[in-house]
Amino acid sequence: MPARGGRIDQLSRPRKFAEDIRRISARDPVILAIDDPLGDGVESTLRGLSEGGALNLKIGWMPILHGGLGALSTAREIAGGGTVIADLKIADVPHVSGALARTLLDAGADAVIMHGFLGSDVVSSVLEAAGDGGVLVVAETSNPGASLCYPGCSDAIAAMARELGADGIIAPATRPDRIESLRRAVGDEMVVISPGIGIQGGEAIRAVSAGADMIVVGRSIMRSGSPGVELGRIRKEALDGLSLRRPPGSR
Repeated sequence: MPARGGRIDQLSRPRKFAEDIRRISARDPVILAIDDPLGDGVESTLRGLSEGGALNLKIGWMPILHGGLGALSTAREIAGGGTVIADLKIADVPHVSGALARTLLDAGADAVIMHGFLGSDVVSSVLEAAGDGGVLVVAETSNPGASLCYPGCSDAIAAMARELGADGIIAPATRPDRIESLRRAVGDEMVVISPGIGIQGGEAIRAVSAGADMIVVGRSIMRSGSPGVELGRIRKEALDGLSLRRPPGSR
């Protein structure tokens, strides 16, 4: 339960999902962003990719709007043991945000992504509702327009997420210097997941070597003429980034 003032003692909430991500990233640091409905060839592409092993999937608004919460159970089946993250970027008053998180986790997600700019009361409500489920807090987005306001608050959002006991933060692969800064803000016990690889301009090796545990790639793989080849290439780059950052056998 939240402590007085809407805070959660970070020691009272083990970061189980963060531990899972660190284990998964050692073999596959790539999360596939699914932002199109699962029909129209998307599901068949994913099933083809899954023949090469487990997939990590981030399911956005469009698959859920078109397919309902069943899109998450379908994603779990396709993932084949990989992680499934529901990315609706939860951003509402505390009781609504908490209920959204619980619903998504109950539907099959391992973790949810939420915005951090709403403050500690909303983050605390989601953490309480999530229980052992993962909670990732957006500290800064990858789009160019994020420069309007995020440079003034993203480090504070990251520090708040750490204090409250979130599993990790979202930091932009398009700005590796910001990954480095946000990694310093959260330390090593939290994970950093970075979207924006490929079409948005981020590079896998730079993002991971700057401090990201996993990277998020969508269109560059899913709309490629050879998605398996592209996934393999980006996965290798990300693993190379990990080797630059971590001594062999660490984490």
